Amino acid sequence: MRVSLLHCVYSMAVLITPSLFAAPEEALRAAAEAADPVALEAALKKKPNVNAPLDEYGQTALFLVIGQESKGDDRLLKCTKLLISAGADVNQRAFSDQNTPLLSLISPYSDRTEEHRAIIEVLAAAGADLNASSKDGSTAMSRAIQRVDLDTMKKLIALGAEMNPVLPEGRNYVHLAARLDMDKRGVDKALEILINAGVDFDTPDERDRTPLHYIAESGNEAALKQILKYKPRIDRKDNEGKTPVDLALRKKGISETPGYEQHLAKLIRRSANKPKLIEVGEIFSASEAQVDIMGKGIGKVKSGQKLTVRTAQGGYTLVAGENMHTKLKAKASPAAAVRLKKGDKVYRK
Repeated sequence: MRVSLLHCVYSMAVLITPSLFAAPEEALRAAAEAADPVALEAALKKKPNVNAPLDEYGQTALFLVIGQESKGDDRLLKCTKLLISAGADVNQRAFSDQNTPLLSLISPYSDRTEEHRAIIEVLAAAGADLNASSKDGSTAMSRAIQRVDLDTMKKLIALGAEMNPVLPEGRNYVHLAARLDMDKRGVDKALEILINAGVDFDTPDERDRTPLHYIAESGNEAALKQILKYKPRIDRKDNEGKTPVDLALRKKGISETPGYEQHLAKLIRRSANKPKLIEVGEIFSASEAQVDIMGKGIGKVKSGQKLTVRTAQGGYTLVAGENMHTKLKAKASPAAAVRLKKGDKVYRK
């Protein structure tokens, strides 16, 4: 009995000793991998190098924490805050593709949660570069677009991400969304968010292709209808001499929908006959249901005329009221008014 008791005590000591006397970085790694705020706080008291690479990929504790799936209990968020408070570098690079913590967080392979988006805010507040690119040229925004993660896209825009960087092959973010597969849902909403955030929807890339070319080729009808609202040129030819209509007529492999390609081509042709939206000015102020608009184009707006405001959250309709020539008053629904901000563009037909 005595031998057995001693054996148990010895076994427990063997198990406990590594956690009590482990090197500071070992304890840090274990706590980060477990995403355990209590263990992490204890590990940080040992004064480890919080920016030390902890594995063969060069991941620091911050990478190990934010690369995990959220369990819905804010453990990842708490651990992120602890590490940043301890001096974690929010712009450190890891992996062969030179990811930053933010780039690792916005994975193109898994969905992000509200906890992950809260971590984006924390990283940004700590100085994370929202526009950093990896070795392959991808950015946080381009990865969110790839996942059609609309909430993360809106978060990055709200935090001030650059919306018109020069991407590989002369493309922009609207090109990236336009090139997504035809069965991807939400591409139309992604296009709306990007275009309303100021990304050019009609610029050609190095192949002389505009976003409309790519959407016509992929065959995503919802995306096609969305971009046609902005009146892009439909006669522009790419470097192979193809127009968007030519690409729309290419077979899409949808045998159960005969005439689908002709339907897409007809949508493009018809768009040329729809009136183009003309910029009136910008929102100067908005409160409750009252909106003030200023700009060079307000003189041609008549009382009662419907106007359109485009924002990253979507489009909203206003009804023009009193026109004082230097300022135009308009009415909006209370729900729309609270979403409008100074500088939002206003258009008329």
